Amino acid sequence: MAHRPLISTVSQNYKMLKVLGQGCYGQVIKCLKRDTEETVAVKVLKQRHSQFKKIREIVILEKLRCLDPDKSNIVRCHEWFHRIDQTFLVFEFLDMSLFDYMCQRKWAPLPLNGMRTIVKDVATALSALNSVGLIHADLKLDNIMLVDHQRQPYRVRLIDFGLTLHTFEARPGLSVQPLWQRSPEILFGLQFTEAIDIWSFGTMMAEMLVGFPLFPGGHEYDVLRFIIDILGEPPKRLLNNGIKTQKFYRRSLKYRLFNHWKFKMPVDFFTETGIKPVETRRHRLSSLDDLKTMSLHQENSTEAAGRSASVELLKEMLQMDPRKRITPSKVLAHPFITGSHLSPSNSSHFQAEQKKKTNSLKSKDKDLKLESITDRIKTKPAVDCDIVSTPVVHPNSSLNQAASSRHSFHTPDISEPKKKKKKKIKGLFSTLKRKFSSSYVSEGNDKQSMS
Repeated sequence: MAHRPLISTVSQNYKMLKVLGQGCYGQVIKCLKRDTEETVAVKVLKQRHSQFKKIREIVILEKLRCLDPDKSNIVRCHEWFHRIDQTFLVFEFLDMSLFDYMCQRKWAPLPLNGMRTIVKDVATALSALNSVGLIHADLKLDNIMLVDHQRQPYRVRLIDFGLTLHTFEARPGLSVQPLWQRSPEILFGLQFTEAIDIWSFGTMMAEMLVGFPLFPGGHEYDVLRFIIDILGEPPKRLLNNGIKTQKFYRRSLKYRLFNHWKFKMPVDFFTETGIKPVETRRHRLSSLDDLKTMSLHQENSTEAAGRSASVELLKEMLQMDPRKRITPSKVLAHPFITGSHLSPSNSSHFQAEQKKKTNSLKSKDKDLKLESITDRIKTKPAVDCDIVSTPVVHPNSSLNQAASSRHSFHTPDISEPKKKKKKKIKGLFSTLKRKFSSSYVSEGNDKQSMS
């Protein structure tokens, strides 16, 4: 949809080409910077924005100047200026947003290699924001831009810091984040940290993985209902401390020592608020593990292992408890990003396959041994089982001669060796007894002869 420019001109140094997008903040216009002949994106803030909000975004951009845009994957801001009660922010020109790209693909899931590049770049950007004490607080597909998809496939940069907060500005009950990307701590009105960005990032990753949003609610109640259906009940710590918990939960009075929370049924929520819960999900999942077998591009072990690793990362990003949620630096070290899930030593799938192969080889080996033993029994004279465990001895020894005289013995049963060992032990005791008695008798005869 084409938009009309909010202004007739930016300045003499900028030639307006076309409107790229428009929102509640203002408008983004593609311009040609005449002095450098460079194509740039100029953000024009609406006049209704308070002077404080305009100055605030400039302060955030000034703080981001200490970061290298190429290393941090954060959009490069060239300059800003004021003219006739208008504020202009000039940024580098990028390709398109991930939202527009997914629309072009008709919301077909992204290939795993492409998604891996995007996740790595966004995690790097969030890590850079954390290093300077900032929370983006407005992460969505519209605010992730492809740099140049033809020359640098799936390389992205983080944009739009109009709602970005300093970490010391976070306070309970503050309404931030897009609705579908809203984290549990924001829904319950809890104190929050930069972990809310990881939650939003996780919802975006799921959308790129399967091609549809996980929590597409029209109201906070629906979003929370969809979250609980997939991830289960929130930790009691979140419910007990949330200033908005009773908006979604009913507390039981029969427990006086401990709070017992029960999620309100859609009918009860509608009766209390007049807001009708609506089912807007394309697929109803029982858990995030359902995503491991959904929309596989290729039915092979490598694709399945990569898919499984991506879902394991997603599970760590969508932890209800923000204290257990993965950090951007740990995202960069995750097997899905490093590729260690494809390594023979680290891939559980590979280990399982190897174990199956080893077991099959062992069974084949046993069958071959059994066949060879059976063949020997059929083709050669039967030999007593005790001979198998007989140690190797010199050819001239009496044991070897005794063994060679047993060719006429019948083939023994499997249970036979234990009985024969018992006979051998009895025979040994009887031999010792005879020797002892004979020596005793001979000693007695000697004594008589001496007397």
